[in-house]
Amino acid sequence: MSSFFELVLFSVDPNFIQKAVAAGVESILVDWEHLGKEERQKGFDTQINFQTVDDLIRVRQCTDARVICRINPPHPNTPREIEAAINAGADEIMVPMVRSVSEVTEYSLR
Repeated sequence: MSSFFELVLFSVDPNFIQKAVAAGVESILVDWEHLGKEERQKGFDTQINFQTVDDLIRVRQCTDARVICRINPPHPNTPREIEAAINAGADEIMVPMVRSVSEVTEYSLR
């Protein structure tokens, strides 16, 4: 049985990203998720980021590694977040807290 392990770095610091990729990090994650996150993670020692489109653009410009953008959970502005992430250079988009297939298909790009 083979296994696969991918190193993913959560960062928007170009210098750190370049060093990490040179050391073997395969993907960089830019984290836009913040809606409802404080309540969901209440009582846990977690980090809540408020990264932006400008952060994603800067990350995309500094590396050829795969860039993932984690957007907010499904909400009325999801189509705009998806479009902004694509336009800013995300290779993949992570949609957290999806609870049904319809939440995904509702926002499928046509």
